[in-house]
Amino acid sequence: MQEEKTAENKANYIDGGNFKARIGNTTYLVGVFFNKAKKVTIEDRMKNLICQEVTAGNF
Repeated sequence: MQEEKTAENKANYIDGGNFKARIGNTTYLVGVFFNKAKKVTIEDRMKNLICQEVTAGNF
């Protein structure tokens, strides 16, 4: 049952690749996935992230 659900969930996502980010002495491997069912574009996502960072004062 769990394997079936995992396979179904994976089918709904597009693999966006991965990248490494190093913070201090720790290296993180970050995976990026996009939900096929969402109607939000990458441009919309980036605008939202930028607005959140500006609002939080993280610039």
